[in-house]
Amino acid sequence: MRITIVCVLLIILFTKCVEAQSNKEAVLEKVFPGKEWLTTEPENVGYSSKKLERAREKFEEIEGAAALVIVKGYIIADWGLTDLNFGCRSIRKSMLSSLYGTELENGTISLENTLGELGIDEKGTLTKSELNAQIKHLMTTSSGVYLPGAFEEATHRNKPERGTHSPGQQFSYNNWDFNALGTIYNQSTNSDLFEAFSEKIATPLQMEHFDGNYNTAYVYQPSLSKHPAYLFRISTKDLARFGLLYLNEGNWNGEQIVPKDWVLNSTSSQIKTGEDYFYNYGYLWWVSKRESNGRAPFLARGAQSQYMYIDAANDLIVIFRDNPDGIKQVKKSDAYPLIGAVYGAMIR
Repeated sequence: MRITIVCVLLIILFTKCVEAQSNKEAVLEKVFPGKEWLTTEPENVGYSSKKLERAREKFEEIEGAAALVIVKGYIIADWGLTDLNFGCRSIRKSMLSSLYGTELENGTISLENTLGELGIDEKGTLTKSELNAQIKHLMTTSSGVYLPGAFEEATHRNKPERGTHSPGQQFSYNNWDFNALGTIYNQSTNSDLFEAFSEKIATPLQMEHFDGNYNTAYVYQPSLSKHPAYLFRISTKDLARFGLLYLNEGNWNGEQIVPKDWVLNSTSSQIKTGEDYFYNYGYLWWVSKRESNGRAPFLARGAQSQYMYIDAANDLIVIFRDNPDGIKQVKKSDAYPLIGAVYGAMIR
């Protein structure tokens, strides 16, 4: 009788162990958030809670505004004001890239279209060489059009002399290129990029806080350029949905939102940036120079210290935000080491 009882107990114990293991494996599967994000303990996806706590202390020390760490679609770290919309500055450029993907696939726009063919000028001043710049050159900020752009950081206002480089020859971070792409999208599609983003990206991704009617704005500076900047205000959690879309090659829970080929091409290095930058550039995305057998990590980033870092090989997203409209602005040298701190929390 005792042997029978022991056997029964062992069977029950074994069954519970199998169930526990099955539950653990279920947690490790990739997921997509519904209306709300799913969370899990860091250990369930291979990270140390203790080491992530050290990263959180660093985040608080540098007075970041918001940060998220997401692995396999689960939030494992949520610090600061992640539900609050902030201006995302140059992250806007990667958001525009997503809209171009569908139009390129449909043939509405071609990467080889030139400014001249598209009727894009700057107060009638573009030279023949500048008019030969193609969309792909604007997307890799190598158009050779060295003119002022609306909503441009002071650090990017010093540009080469006009005519110094031919289109596609030299990377030079240039808001004129990025803003002209907004004009091109609107004119070529006969639509508004903010409405398109709301319909094609924000709605299917179930963004919680973004409202295209209130969280977007064109900034015109006609004394500098005819092409306005297109600004988004977006919460860290909504930005993370966009990042998760790109981590999964444009697919959102079985629905292809952005063409896969475009996601892979735009987040691959298209032009070398030189020694002044830690990352090369794709099509409106920054791409790691680190050698990789698969997809290299890539990121969207904006002033002052805002970034969304995506490592698809490890199903990892790290987002850091300061508030560009706030009093406290975090130095890049303080913000970017947070990525290393997250890698340091991996259980090897």
